[in-house]
Amino acid sequence: MIYLASPYTHPWPEVVEARVTHTAKFLLRHLKQRKPIFSPIVYCHDLATVHHLPTDANYWWEFNQVFLDRASELWVLHLKDWEKAKGVRQEIDYWLELNPESLAIMYDQEGYHWTAYTKTG
Repeated sequence: MIYLASPYTHPWPEVVEARVTHTAKFLLRHLKQRKPIFSPIVYCHDLATVHHLPTDANYWWEFNQVFLDRASELWVLHLKDWEKAKGVRQEIDYWLELNPESLAIMYDQEGYHWTAYTKTG
C-alpha cells in the first residue's frame, strides 16, 4: 500500500478545499492505474468537516500511524507550502525512523512535484 501525504491545514478554508481537491485528483489518477493508495486527507476530510472532528495533525496522528506502519511506500505531494505542513513533516519523520529511505523526486502530469520514500531491503 502507498501512503499519500499532502498538506492540509491552513487558516483559509478555500486553501484547505483546494488542497483536498488537488490531492483527490492526484489520488484518482493513480487509483485508475490500480495502485493501492491511502490518503488520510481525501478519505477523512468529509468525515472531519461533516461531523465536526478536529482537523489538526495531532488529533489524527495515531490513526495515520496505523496506515504508515502497513505502507510499502510513502508519497509526499508537494503542493504549495508542503514543507511547512506539520502533519507532512510528522509523517516523513516517522517513515524515516522506521524505514531506510530511498528517495525519488518526480513531477506528475499536472506539474505537481512529489517525492516517494520506499522501503528498501
